Amino acid sequence: MEEWVDDVLASLTNTDLTVIEASQDIIKLEGHKHNHDHDDNNLRVDPHTWSSPRTVKTQLLTISLELQAAYPELAETFKANTETHTVYFDEVDSEYQETLSKLVNPVLVVQHEAYGYLAHDYHLEQVGIEGIVPTSEPDPARMAEIIELVKDRNVKTIFFEENVSDRVAQTLAQETGVDTAVLSTLEVPNEAGDNLISMMRKNLESLREGLE
Repeated sequence: MEEWVDDVLASLTNTDLTVIEASQDIIKLEGHKHNHDHDDNNLRVDPHTWSSPRTVKTQLLTISLELQAAYPELAETFKANTETHTVYFDEVDSEYQETLSKLVNPVLVVQHEAYGYLAHDYHLEQVGIEGIVPTSEPDPARMAEIIELVKDRNVKTIFFEENVSDRVAQTLAQETGVDTAVLSTLEVPNEAGDNLISMMRKNLESLREGLE
């Protein structure tokens, strides 16, 4: 996710350092940095590999295996903890499958494209007001496109994340007469102090209510 990592690693002299790329076993998706610019130079790997229970489980297993190799004396502890948490993610995965497979209009309009892996795994159609960079702003042409899409596709909810401004989402909601709802990017703890599993379940409830 952090584009400066390679430069930092190249500058280190600690030969004993273990570096784990948690997403190394995930098939990467691509996205546009900005949705108003669709040339090939605007493409980059979507870094939001933690948005889906399935991809989080894959990263959990990758981290566990790397830690077992680095600290063999703790391997059994890592294995036991991994098995426990794998069950949690399998349960949430089943809940997502059961709930989202029933949707008749799975068009997920979001303020920025932070949910590509979630959409891919559960057959949602992610439509970002802006691209995978959360700090960019849509231009008037993109706003007009989204307004038309919301009306044509009978979208009921525009989702925004809790840790950035919701101004764009609220503006579009007022223009189209639809609701808004919060969908966590799972990047930071919420005010309720939920853990990752409970935050995923809250996201699922938001998706169910907003897309049904």
